Amino acid sequence: MAEPKLTLPALHVLRIRVTLRLAAPVRLPSFKGALFCSGLGYALQRIACPQQC
Repeated sequence: MAEPKLTLPALHVLRIRVTLRLAAPVRLPSFKGALFCSGLGYALQRIACPQQC
């Protein structure tokens, strides 16, 4: 018996560049990547999940 072929749907990727300008001076940690990544993840979760995920 032949195994069924599994295919994945096409995945479209959008590459964007975001520039942020602060309204007031702030002190940021030396590694800013985690700060922005967690902030973006939180915002995307609020958009995608209407209730608590």
